[in-house]
Amino acid sequence: MVRAARAVVPALSKRWFVAGQSQGGHAALFTANLATEYAPELDFRGAVAHGAPANLAGLVSVIGPSFPPVLGAEMKTYVAYILAGLQASRPDFDLQSYLTPLGRSVVADAAELCYDDMATRMNNIELGEMFTKQLGEPFRQAWDAIYSIPTTGYHRPLFIAQGENDTTSLPALTDKLVEDLAANGQPHTYRTYPTGHLGTPEAALSDTTAFARQLFAGR
Repeated sequence: MVRAARAVVPALSKRWFVAGQSQGGHAALFTANLATEYAPELDFRGAVAHGAPANLAGLVSVIGPSFPPVLGAEMKTYVAYILAGLQASRPDFDLQSYLTPLGRSVVADAAELCYDDMATRMNNIELGEMFTKQLGEPFRQAWDAIYSIPTTGYHRPLFIAQGENDTTSLPALTDKLVEDLAANGQPHTYRTYPTGHLGTPEAALSDTTAFARQLFAGR
């Protein structure tokens, strides 16, 4: 996007950073992991991620036809979006063989519908109804390839903001991500806030604004 913008308006700065919330936070972390090598002609400064879901691979191993109705519409909708992403990015993986007719319909809708409509769609659907068989190791490996946030390879600072009452991006799972980043010596700042999933960007704004200013302080 930055390349494209500068191709249209060459006067735009080469200096940039990325910020995102929820799935956007997930994308911001992946961007941060790739940016310096993918676009070395630009000056990438760092990333801000709020409510970025992490370490959900463990969920995969227990999803199947007997999965209990324990997740709310938010989380079920997120799983549906991940399945649609898996189908798009890994056409070599036979996702359809894991899905019931209802599951196939849900994944098709997830490729088209925005969040509010998709959440309404998932409100009365349980994940167990969507699958024909237990999700095993091949599924988990395919999921990991597109989903698991890297814990090494960051060349610029990260700011990770987490809501303490977030029921979509669970605090304990973000804690594990941050522990892994720290163990691998990755440049990061971690802050938590007394908010739910959607309230974290506003609660963190003063901290993330100061962080962004610092990224651009030097030349």
